[in-house]
Amino acid sequence: MQSLKIKLKEIHPLSEDATLDCFIIDNYEGFSKERKRPGLLIIPGGGYHSVCDREGEPVGLKFLGHDISVFVLKYKTKDLKYPAQIIQALVALNVIRKNAKKWNLDENAIYTMGFSAGGHLCATLGTAYKEEEVLKQLGYTYDDVKVNGMILCYPVLTLKEFTHEGSKLNLIGDDQELSEHLSIENRVNSKTPRTFIWYTYNDDVVPMENALIMANALRVNKIPFELHIYEEGPHGLSVSDETSAHDGDDYYINKDVSSWVNLCANWIKRGTKNKRQ
Repeated sequence: MQSLKIKLKEIHPLSEDATLDCFIIDNYEGFSKERKRPGLLIIPGGGYHSVCDREGEPVGLKFLGHDISVFVLKYKTKDLKYPAQIIQALVALNVIRKNAKKWNLDENAIYTMGFSAGGHLCATLGTAYKEEEVLKQLGYTYDDVKVNGMILCYPVLTLKEFTHEGSKLNLIGDDQELSEHLSIENRVNSKTPRTFIWYTYNDDVVPMENALIMANALRVNKIPFELHIYEEGPHGLSVSDETSAHDGDDYYINKDVSSWVNLCANWIKRGTKNKRQ
């Protein structure tokens, strides 16, 4: 396996001081000489004011075990407003796409995954066809940053009713026009990639209604999706086992919710297989 840390500002000057941690599974002469794997860009949460390490590498390690190469975006948030965060994410995704052949990635299986506010950034990335001005500023086309599927983990999605006010304030302040533009339910159309969503019923930080609003928008636009709402569990569970919990604290451990990892990995593999047929 290759492990790389890429400073995105060396790739594109508009990407602040963001970094991309790359964990790329190698092929081997004996059993995987020409294998093409899915690539997964992971975007941690943090309310658009920080980046939660619990939602980065611990998640990536789980998906590496499913033969999926992973890339963890550590984006900058301090004193930054939209579109700075989406620019960083777009540059990261473009790096993955440009290197797909070299890194043994299936170009039709590039996925993004986001947690909480990172889920909003993930969904903004997955609907980047709505960001014509930003793409133009970066010198990209939509195909340069196309997403084949997005995974939304207890995400902030709407910036209207049921939003997480802290994330909204940190991203756009009180700009009502941007609130409409960046409410993901308003961005869903026939170009939106297939989607996997999970939440807990009693999340008291980001309301579960975000998932229901998104599911309805996907359904109306005939976009395939998988939705899991677990009965119990706090916000911020990450992979929901000891690997992402605080030392000596079982608050972020829920064995039922931890099933989302295998469900999601199977969803990725199923979609990848269908695209090849």
